Amino acid sequence: MAWFQCDVVRVGPGWSNTIYIAMSDRGGNFTNRWYKAQDGLKKEMLETALVAKSNGIRVQTFLGESGNTDPDPAPYTVISALYLN
Repeated sequence: MAWFQCDVVRVGPGWSNTIYIAMSDRGGNFTNRWYKAQDGLKKEMLETALVAKSNGIRVQTFLGESGNTDPDPAPYTVISALYLN
């Protein structure tokens, strides 16, 4: 599965009503890479990312679609799940 332990680097709204979250993988697969919050969970993911960034808490995230095993997800891939770790 494409689960990653990450640090939130930057977070905020962008054009087209999109929430962007830049993260760095603690395992070294990617650094300072932007991803998009899932449409139905934008508010919740924004809140989670802001708490993580403000308090220095890591997040566990699933990037891409179910069944994805890519260890290096492309920039702007949709975030399917985001949890405080």
